[in-house]
Amino acid sequence: MEIKVIVAKQHEKQLENETAARIIKTVEEQLNANKIEYQENTINYIYLDGLYQHKNRSMLTAGVFLNALDKKVTAIKGTLRLKYKNESASIAKAMIDFDNEYMGELNPGEALYFEINIPVKGLSEDKEFKIVDIEGTFEDVIVHY
Repeated sequence: MEIKVIVAKQHEKQLENETAARIIKTVEEQLNANKIEYQENTINYIYLDGLYQHKNRSMLTAGVFLNALDKKVTAIKGTLRLKYKNESASIAKAMIDFDNEYMGELNPGEALYFEINIPVKGLSEDKEFKIVDIEGTFEDVIVHY
């Protein structure tokens, strides 16, 4: 499946910014070139990268929700649980609640790009984390059609 990356309806105006539009295009190209593994007939969370900022004790995390269902989705709610593969630090769980007013519609084959700050315990300095550094799950998922 060819993946099309979009942003939430509330953030579409940001795509007028050349840098933001380039980020979305790059993410889309990487997802399609690397043939990311995902499950059919569900909403998949794909972690992309994160930047831990020690001053804030949080990590700005970028990821996408990929719609691998056969129908459009109008709202997504659930618990995002991430963990470091090679760090003893812990990442707080994140409650996600993207309603229709915020996200708009997510069609089959589309991936909704988003960034979220998540609190972290146990790191002592700024650090960047790539896709291979973190694993996670999206649980207790509620999807509206």
